[in-house]
Amino acid sequence: MTAFWDPNDGNTALSPGMKIFFFGQAQGCTAGSQGPLDSFSDTRLADVSGLTGVPADAVGAELRWVPSANTSACDAASRAKRGASSAFLNASDANGAMALLTSSGIQSDGQASFFGPYSSSGQNGKGDNAYITGTFVNFRHAAWLADPLQPWLNGTKARLRSEQGLTTASVEGGRAMAQVKQQMMATFYNHKCRQDEATNPCQIQYLMDTAIMRTGVSNWSGESWFVNAKVWGDPVQGGIPIVSGPIYGNGVTTSDSERGLALWTSQGEASQHATFAAKTFDVTISLDQLVNVLRITTGRAVNKAPSAVSDAEIASLWGSAWNDPGAWALLSTDVAQEVYNPDSNFRAEIGGGFKSLFVGPQ
Repeated sequence: MTAFWDPNDGNTALSPGMKIFFFGQAQGCTAGSQGPLDSFSDTRLADVSGLTGVPADAVGAELRWVPSANTSACDAASRAKRGASSAFLNASDANGAMALLTSSGIQSDGQASFFGPYSSSGQNGKGDNAYITGTFVNFRHAAWLADPLQPWLNGTKARLRSEQGLTTASVEGGRAMAQVKQQMMATFYNHKCRQDEATNPCQIQYLMDTAIMRTGVSNWSGESWFVNAKVWGDPVQGGIPIVSGPIYGNGVTTSDSERGLALWTSQGEASQHATFAAKTFDVTISLDQLVNVLRITTGRAVNKAPSAVSDAEIASLWGSAWNDPGAWALLSTDVAQEVYNPDSNFRAEIGGGFKSLFVGPQ
């Protein structure tokens, strides 16, 4: 297993396996550096358990993670510092779950954690992900092998399913808008696209909000930026297309905000806007819905409506097997949390966890 804050070594971050990642800015440490994680005390474990709602009856020291400044990338005065964001794995047969706590701003000791949101310069120095800190539990797959997980093979749909809970969500009381969210994610990779040397990253990442809260928002159906999903390129990840948005109730499809094209369909709970006990979020993505993302991204590249792009134009970006269900494989899946908080004097945080995460065919 790999565990770091701000991972920047592709040999570890992109290799197959389970990963624990924290993203944010480390005070007193060299910008752009990768840092280690450490364990934490039983006292802190009890605190994190209470904030996340995940029992801690089988959590050894090796199953606890928190950002640590104990690295040469941080100055000597900071080396003993630890972050407030935390994660642990309860290995209990009865209560097994993964806990995530993502925190920002002033903590209970009256001090800000050494590890918090990126500054106004963002993650890449260009403002992207400004004021954001995140916690990710990632499962990376070897999508390039001879027998990868191919969710759309044999006429099936891709299915994402996760049982999650949320105990802490703090966004009210600061001097600026704050937002917290919990998500389930999946990234799919087209190996033939890479072989064809197509002109894009050959992968699509889905970010589905299982919970989201924002300062001052109570009527989420009236929030135009939220009610539909967006397809956008992430400059921090080399421009890969991101499909992000809400989950609706059983049988309801989430569509894109520009053209109304279907992107995924729920068969479980809807995105939550308050804390909750165990709920199961369950969505499917048909091959046609995946192709809608290809049409949207191609349309932007050639300055056409998605309905007007030709198969040849899609193939120029996505390779000759763009609509071949056997060419698409699962690259990674995650449960993640994110806090947006520009007010360093306000404590915005989210605490929850998950008991299960499935991505595969249906």
